[in-house]
Amino acid sequence: MYMTCAQRIRYDALDEMAACFGKNLAMVGVELDRPVAALLRPGVLRIAVQLGMERAGVRSVWLDPSAAAEQHRSTLMATRPACLVIETGPEQGPGGHEALLGWYESELNGRLLDAAAATSGELLVPMPRASSRPPRHRI
Repeated sequence: MYMTCAQRIRYDALDEMAACFGKNLAMVGVELDRPVAALLRPGVLRIAVQLGMERAGVRSVWLDPSAAAEQHRSTLMATRPACLVIETGPEQGPGGHEALLGWYESELNGRLLDAAAATSGELLVPMPRASSRPPRHRI
């Protein structure tokens, strides 16, 4: 059993989430040794994504959800990640980073990937561009 302050998960379930994420990175065309950025809060989902990145053989670029968007822009410009993994949903949201996500999509032609969907066993497809996404509460 793996535990954080607020979450508990069995190791086999965490392993399954990580395996799904690693497979889904390949499904959307992320190549070996490419950087993949992630903007996720600490917790089980973040750990599963990290383990999945390691399985997929990509380089992980972690963005601090509490840091300023300008700092993230610099990191994203320097690393040019294949995709940016984010949490979605009204209770999670990108933590006030909507402008950053739109900038990433438009300026770097970046792809946003839903971490929860990618670790759940669903076949992952890139999220729609910011301009076609519903309002914030539905991200």
